[in-house]
Amino acid sequence: MDTLAVCLERSWVVNLYLVTERFVDILGSAVGLMLLSPVMLLVSLGIKLSSPGPVFFRQKRAGMDGKLIDVIKFRTMYVDAEDVLTNLTEYKNRAEPFVKLKKDPRVFHFGQLIRKTSIDEIPQLLNILWGQMSFVGPRPLVPCEMEHCNGVQLKRLYVKPGLTGLAQIEGRTDITFEKLMALDLEYVKNRSLWMDAKILFKTVVKVMRQDGAY
Repeated sequence: MDTLAVCLERSWVVNLYLVTERFVDILGSAVGLMLLSPVMLLVSLGIKLSSPGPVFFRQKRAGMDGKLIDVIKFRTMYVDAEDVLTNLTEYKNRAEPFVKLKKDPRVFHFGQLIRKTSIDEIPQLLNILWGQMSFVGPRPLVPCEMEHCNGVQLKRLYVKPGLTGLAQIEGRTDITFEKLMALDLEYVKNRSLWMDAKILFKTVVKVMRQDGAY
């Protein structure tokens, strides 16, 4: 088979994957939002009763090709959390470009519960429905974290960010920045429908076990 034929075959396979991925994203997110709407309503009420402020937290993160998107989560922290972060000792002494505090004083009690169960991530089904994210892909980083990526690591932006990814099933929160980048690039290079299915299955198992969740 000549080079042109190989390229055409690969393009056909890639296009089939992208069409199937988008179909699954639309169907899965739409069904998920409908089925989980009672849960979302109860969580919204719990947040309102637990802490003054909005139900949802929107944060600018790097999407596909570096385009900034508003990633939506249920709010789990007090409204001044972003300002308080820079004054926390654990954050100041961090060895990695990012840090997830194990005992974060900015998280209110009900927020801790929905974080533990990953329920706070449910609103990102809207990001998936809108085409900004996919079910599986590299987790979107905030701009200040992206500044630490070198030219090779920026290839993680070739695909849509995901609700979950290879790095989340391999290490979740207990992972170094370099390892995170390596796993994201491995996914970008080898992604397939079968790989996505395995990642989704292993994610469900991890969430149920609450591995690495805090």
